[in-house]
Amino acid sequence: MAAPRLVLRGLSLRLLKTYLVKLGASETAPDRFEGAGWAVELCVRQVPVLRSQMDEITAAFSGEPAAVDDAVARLRKMTLRGGG
Repeated sequence: MAAPRLVLRGLSLRLLKTYLVKLGASETAPDRFEGAGWAVELCVRQVPVLRSQMDEITAAFSGEPAAVDDAVARLRKMTLRGGG
């Protein structure tokens, strides 16, 4: 099974790093975080949106499957935004 990847737009790298720390991870290298049984590598790139640019962050997870699934599920809840 392939390692889970989340692709996030409209979220700053600073805020995503804050969320990862709240999940119990610590930054072990630039744009790499490690938690209990899981790790994530972050990659930021600019993508075109209409006539502008937006950051797109890819979060590539690795580690123990149950720990990775839990971290991904919790991170998805943190990054979920409601309309309005």
